[in-house]
Amino acid sequence: MDKLLRIRHWQIFIYLLFVPAFFPEGDNQTYYQIVWGLLFVFWIIKVDEQLYFRLPTRVNLNFNFLLINIFISATYLIIIFLTVGGYNITDENYQDYGWKVWIYLPMHLYCFFSFFYAIRFTSKAIASIENNKNVDIAYYGTYMAGLFFFPIEIWWIQPKINKILRTPLTETEDDDAASAQQNA
Repeated sequence: MDKLLRIRHWQIFIYLLFVPAFFPEGDNQTYYQIVWGLLFVFWIIKVDEQLYFRLPTRVNLNFNFLLINIFISATYLIIIFLTVGGYNITDENYQDYGWKVWIYLPMHLYCFFSFFYAIRFTSKAIASIENNKNVDIAYYGTYMAGLFFFPIEIWWIQPKINKILRTPLTETEDDDAASAQQNA
């Protein structure tokens, strides 16, 4: 697990950009995409979990809210990929989707919200750990911008994450992590 959490920035870049290019065309392509996406989501959750355990006590980030948002968004996207193979709604073809548009659009917006909350969570966690205090957007805004242009900015942010994850948990952080895992 430690190797997965401390993966190098160039490895993540290759995984995100080049691995999907080798998915075979055909019926199984959707399954490859889902497994690929789930591995990425699992990595995000584990990194954010470890960052959460290292947060200073004054920082108020809700890890359970992050998990719920990621779970709902991932489940929705898996259902969309498995049932209709994804969708491409434009102003020219929206009538082809009929009543389903009233489900797709709000859930699509919810996925965007989840995406931005995950970016904010990770950015604020990194900045708070680096500054050892609760920080505002002025401190973590550059991280948010970097994560928004993911995976290009992974070359800058992942080394910071690896540096943070190399530091061992203190005894109080270790106890907090154990109790948080029991509560989840």
